[in-house]
Amino acid sequence: GFYQIDFPINNTDMDLVYPVQIGTKLYTDPNASFKAVVTGVDVTVETAYKKFTNAVEVSVEGAPGVEESGHKYYLVPGYGQVKLVQNDGVVSFELMTIK
Repeated sequence: GFYQIDFPINNTDMDLVYPVQIGTKLYTDPNASFKAVVTGVDVTVETAYKKFTNAVEVSVEGAPGVEESGHKYYLVPGYGQVKLVQNDGVVSFELMTIK
């Protein structure tokens, strides 16, 4: 499915093709400054909106020359990205509500 990811260079990426498998590499462009890989499927993740039990966890390595040390984000079918947590534990994005 298509998910909205707010990276400065590209707003929409086709991240996942179901069924998702652990170890699937995303953003495989060799020139990309970051590496992302699926590290969990059917993961439980708690957000302010609700608890999801079917999330896909994607781990992103920190890139050389970038302050960020890496992060994990969680995608849920029908919702897209519901949470992003920096490796230091800081929550950078979380689904709060749906109107």
